[in-house]
Order: sequence, then C-alpha cells, then structure tokens
Amino acid sequence: MQQTIDRLKNLKDITQEEVSKVMKEQAYKSVLKELKEDEISVEDLSEREFNQLLNEEIKKQKTFSKGVLVGGSALLFLELLG
Repeated sequence: MQQTIDRLKNLKDITQEEVSKVMKEQAYKSVLKELKEDEISVEDLSEREFNQLLNEEIKKQKTFSKGVLVGGSALLFLELLG
C-alpha cells in the first residue's frame, strides 16, 4: 500500500513540474508577443526588466488557471447534484 502511495506522490510531483514548465514557456511566449505588439525589442530591456515582466505573466497565468479550476469544479459539483 505504501508503495502505491509513494508512486502517486511521485506522479503528482512530476505533473506539477510539467505544468510549471509549460506555464513558464507560455508566459515567455506571451511576453515576447506583447513586446512585439508594442514594438519593443527584447534587447531594449535589461535582463532584470524582462524577468520582472516574465514573473508578472507567470502570476497572471497561475491566477487564471486557479480560476478555471475552481469554475470547473463548481460546474462538476452542480452536475453531480443533478
């Protein structure tokens, strides 16, 4: 039984790492797109400024994904109620 629990914990950790990786990649692409739309070159920003933009985008995406998860859970709950 403990082996099964450990495998599930490991799977959860791997899943969270993968979600985090995908979220960072999407945030990076989103920041580049926004800069391009505003006609700002990445070279015009310092590494610190770019990282700040990237971190803000990651926070936005995490907030959005939590909202989607809560909304989806609420809909599932209502569906189960009948």
